Amino acid sequence: MPYPLKETYRPGQSINAVPARDLSTIAKILNDLKAVGLKLTKTSSGLGWKLELMTDGTTIEFAADNLTIQIKDGGVGTSQIANDAVDKDKIAADVAGNGLGQNASGALEVNVDGTTIEIATDQLQVATGGVDSLQIAPLAVTTAKLAANAATSDKTTGASGSVDTGTPGTTLTITNGLVTAIT
Repeated sequence: MPYPLKETYRPGQSINAVPARDLSTIAKILNDLKAVGLKLTKTSSGLGWKLELMTDGTTIEFAADNLTIQIKDGGVGTSQIANDAVDKDKIAADVAGNGLGQNASGALEVNVDGTTIEIATDQLQVATGGVDSLQIAPLAVTTAKLAANAATSDKTTGASGSVDTGTPGTTLTITNGLVTAIT
């Protein structure tokens, strides 16, 4: 944006020497520079001016050559990433950990065996028939977990052992599917 200055100013000229009619224009220039991250400062000799980039020291910095700006290590956090900016094309395959993989199109997917665990539409679920005696921990099925009348005589025919009834001091001894003792 051009600024109409009434005078030509030479390097090192004091701001106090600028005619009053140009001070508001210079102030506007300085504000506009600041708004885009630039500042105008005197050189160390005091004979000239230099235009400097203002950095926040957190997200951007000058590179070692002092001529190049760069994103500072760790300078990009969640707040600097636009919503929906990270998609399957920007996710590396090694991001997927145990049980998670990346398909040919780049999307992340849960690895399932299809026998015990499956994906139905977009839901992870236990597969039909996916839980049998191998997946049930020893002694995990207790009386409280059995439905009323679930342990019927046809399911205990030929069974032998003892059953804790849940009542303190009451145990059933079963021999060949028949209760042979109550203690």
